[in-house]
Amino acid sequence: MVSRRKRRIVLFPYGQPATDRHRDRCAEIFLSLGGDIHRVIDGPFASLDRFVAYVRRIPVIHDGTECPIVMLTNTNPLALMVVNARRKLERSVPGLERATWVLCIDKEADPFFAHIAASVGTFEKNRAGEIVWHGPEGTAYLVVTVDGRPFESQPSESFRPGNPTPQSRRITSPGMPAVATLPPPETLPPRR
Repeated sequence: MVSRRKRRIVLFPYGQPATDRHRDRCAEIFLSLGGDIHRVIDGPFASLDRFVAYVRRIPVIHDGTECPIVMLTNTNPLALMVVNARRKLERSVPGLERATWVLCIDKEADPFFAHIAASVGTFEKNRAGEIVWHGPEGTAYLVVTVDGRPFESQPSESFRPGNPTPQSRRITSPGMPAVATLPPPETLPPRR
């Protein structure tokens, strides 16, 4: 059955990941979120500023008529590659405030992501059971891993069941489900 819902533009501010496995996982995720394989903007761009300048010229993104998917595949260092990048993109292209933000983590390339992210934000499972990281300024990101397995080092007390915090924004547009591989509860480390 073919969906009649309009497919969404997909943005890779840092370009496509280097490994086939990481690229395949990103494609799997953005397709499950309604991304359009024919409308992927992935560079290569010499800098985030050049990416911003390019995306700013796309009318359906700039004016907010589309709700893109932003795939962040480089998360180290977290403050620069995720938090500051999102701030810059949303301030330069206001239409991206409605975007779905996804962190596609390669645990081999960034083994400390979970601990660093937990120190500046919180992880939770949303109603759909997906892992969401609530970072600074009330921003929310869907978190998926390349291997589809949970972070072994993730402190269990940083996971909160239930609804997102009030200051956080939706990570998907209304009516658009987000799909991710979730860790089974028994794989989380015991509380200390």
